[in-house]
Amino acid sequence: MSTGELQIREFRSFDEFRVWWNSPEIVEFCRQNPDQVDQLKEHPFLKCWFGDAGQTLRTGDMPAEVMVVQDAPSALEVFGRYQLERELGRGGMGVVHLAADPVLERKVALKVMTLEGIEATARFMREVRASAKLKHPNIVQIYEVGAQGKSH
Repeated sequence: MSTGELQIREFRSFDEFRVWWNSPEIVEFCRQNPDQVDQLKEHPFLKCWFGDAGQTLRTGDMPAEVMVVQDAPSALEVFGRYQLERELGRGGMGVVHLAADPVLERKVALKVMTLEGIEATARFMREVRASAKLKHPNIVQIYEVGAQGKSH
């Protein structure tokens, strides 16, 4: 089967696209035709879901695998004023997302604490205060700290 034989249509939402992308037909196509995945990702109806603005999907390390980033926020999920785009990494204390700051019109790394409780929040704030005092080209600067609902 070639990309021309697939039923490709325009999608109105990321969720609609994700259902199609994870359908057995598309998953099987990507496994059997790893050399055509890049061509598929360039299709006019699909390209926008892989571009810089909504890069919630990515190609996995293995050439035959195409995967949805696990636990990635949808392209419309927000945290305060920040629009979450994709997960960058996880640690013992939280998850770091690539996010867009619409006010300053720039990309930021946004760490969201996953631990709960007074002690975890105090530990998080100690880390933030200590990091904010450091000035080095290899250390990310802290520009803001706060909470959204119960998340810090």
